[in-house]
Amino acid sequence: MDRVRESPMQFYSRKAGITSLAFSWFAGPVCVLFEEMANYALVPHGCRNGTTVWMHLVLASLTAIILVSGGTAIRDWRRIGGGEPSEEGGVAGRTRFAAVVGMVSAAFFLVVMIAQWLPLFYLDPCVRA
Repeated sequence: MDRVRESPMQFYSRKAGITSLAFSWFAGPVCVLFEEMANYALVPHGCRNGTTVWMHLVLASLTAIILVSGGTAIRDWRRIGGGEPSEEGGVAGRTRFAAVVGMVSAAFFLVVMIAQWLPLFYLDPCVRA
């Protein structure tokens, strides 16, 4: 059976399209917050065992999720036809705006995640003041 390919307007009017846009908006901040919680929990374990490998794995996996969310936003933006956000109403204008915000969000939180990761390479998390 051949599935009829739906138009971008139809896709972004349905729950699947809106979920795709929401993922690109919220994945970055959720990953950064989860990274903070996970590393607070993993520091005592790392100090006992003398390794930070679990912290690096958490940071790498969450960074990958942020990259995927940015890729999702780019895909959504291209699928709707690209261009700049405008005051155009309807599904196309909303989707274009949401995709651009998703790209900016992913870029910003990727920088935040890298900024939180860098000290782990140079500083020992077990040192206390």
